[in-house]
Amino acid sequence: MERAASLPWLARIGYGARGLVFIVLAYFTLVATLDARAPPLDSKDALRALLTGPVGSVLLLVVVVGLICFALWREAQCFLDADRLGTKPKDLARRAVYGAAGLFYAGFAAVALSMLLGVRTKSADRTIHDLTAWLLGKPMGQWLVALVGLAVVVSGLCIGVAGLRAEFGERLALKAEPRWFVTFLGGIGYMTRAGVYVLIGAFLIFAALDSNAHEAAGVAGALQLIKRQPHGAALLGLTAVGLFAFGLYGIAEALFRRIDARLPG
Repeated sequence: MERAASLPWLARIGYGARGLVFIVLAYFTLVATLDARAPPLDSKDALRALLTGPVGSVLLLVVVVGLICFALWREAQCFLDADRLGTKPKDLARRAVYGAAGLFYAGFAAVALSMLLGVRTKSADRTIHDLTAWLLGKPMGQWLVALVGLAVVVSGLCIGVAGLRAEFGERLALKAEPRWFVTFLGGIGYMTRAGVYVLIGAFLIFAALDSNAHEAAGVAGALQLIKRQPHGAALLGLTAVGLFAFGLYGIAEALFRRIDARLPG
């Protein structure tokens, strides 16, 4: 019972922390939009930039704790079926995605903690370059990189479909009008994330086709590509709005998401 009662707190703190990360990322994306010389940042570099602020260390500590909570919540959704999805193949697949997301956020929390402790780490794009180069050096490496890129593209498309269907709005304990608005924000955010994921996956596929690890890129590379396009400033500004919308949706989800704390068995 105590374990079940703690789940809502893990979820709400986690959703809030994820929302805060996207709000910070949106801010620095807007900075890159307004300043032609400012490069877009990914989530990791955006959090690192927080440390230069007067309360940066406190904010980063809050993010670290929140990301750990979110990672635990995702694993609870996967292994404890905290959302009571069931055991049908479609439900098991969704729970597996939650489990993978939990591992990602645990790693992200570890990286943020290392920054807080002053440990120097590579940029996300540099890490992706190195991992891609390592894979390309293995037998069937080009196929492996291409498959990873394809998986990222498919993930992006799935996120986009989720944004269009907007079923996540049904989980919000809000009246019709505010729920519609929050769902609208979430839909914009989902579609923006989908576009970034598809770009990252495409980078990996091209890196595989050309056997060139330097063509692989992460969020910062995707945002930089958007900025280089005709009317790139406007496009990047719209991306910043979408990221901010998802951040606001995350805060609303932390406050108003329905969470069933009962666990099966």
